[in-house]
Amino acid sequence: MAPDKKNSTTDKTAVFRLLRELAASNRYFTFGQIRDVVRKEGKAEKDKTLYDYLHQATAEGIIHHAGKGWYSSLSEPLPLGSEAIQPIADTLQQKFPMLPVSCWSTAQLNPYLEHLMGIAVHFVTVEADAVTSVVEHLKESGFNVVENPRGAVLKNLNLEDGMVIVRPGSLWENYSEELIAPWEVLLVHASQEVKWLKFIDRMEFRDAVGRALSRGRVSIAPLLAYLRKMKIPELDIFPGNCQVSEKK
Repeated sequence: MAPDKKNSTTDKTAVFRLLRELAASNRYFTFGQIRDVVRKEGKAEKDKTLYDYLHQATAEGIIHHAGKGWYSSLSEPLPLGSEAIQPIADTLQQKFPMLPVSCWSTAQLNPYLEHLMGIAVHFVTVEADAVTSVVEHLKESGFNVVENPRGAVLKNLNLEDGMVIVRPGSLWENYSEELIAPWEVLLVHASQEVKWLKFIDRMEFRDAVGRALSRGRVSIAPLLAYLRKMKIPELDIFPGNCQVSEKK
């Protein structure tokens, strides 16, 4: 028997209505959450049908992709605001065009902090065997550079405006060609630096993450995947009232 086009259209209209209602009260939501809401109303019983509707809904701007299995009500991506870190990234790109590098700055967090930082500290992550070369080049280029502060050096380190901290680390293959760290990498690295350098309170950092995620769309799926890879608890990043959680 051929499908009833009238019923199919009615079903799609109902699903779109439910998606708008879900998006009105949630910044981020999963495919599983959508399926639960839709099936509670007896619509789109098959996953394939629901995926087709979601494809149409994203094409029409009703909801927006936020990584595999995640959607968002936010139409615009969260701006990176990378002006402060760009000169460092450009310098490294010119000197080491083939070297995987990840750069970010505390200046990128400032718009979302309740108490603004008076200084901007910049961070560069490279493979361990390239740290010395990167540090030397940045110093020769006039930057105030600290190489992987740990132990007593870390404890006694006085952060200064424009300081560059170079850390060794294995860059996530998904972003190994992006000099400026995307938010899903930046937030993970920042959660660790907040813990080590204590440049802001950890609770204020989590609150800032919540504000950032509510102002622009971030890809939640890769963010959670990177947290798992780095073995960092979700609560190191997300405030308790944040809607983002892999358990949902």
